[in-house]
Amino acid sequence: MKISELEQTGCLQLLVFLHLNDKKLNKSEIIEKSGINKATFYNKILPILKKLYLISESEEKSPTIIKYIKLTKKGKEIASKLNNIENLL
Repeated sequence: MKISELEQTGCLQLLVFLHLNDKKLNKSEIIEKSGINKATFYNKILPILKKLYLISESEEKSPTIIKYIKLTKKGKEIASKLNNIENLL
């Protein structure tokens, strides 16, 4: 996959967002706080980042099932580098 594809879908934005918000966030919180379009998040970003093993998903069962997203080791590495680039700009 090319960087341009990741950029066009918003994947890079989400990687940096997760890096900067290095805490447990559920999908709804991520959509709300990142400003990423909900349909884009579910239909494009999540499948791509999962396929590339950059994020992992976990769930908690309380009265309802809450799904959380976090960066994998590889995802943290890439997100850190992206954040460094953004800081240089």
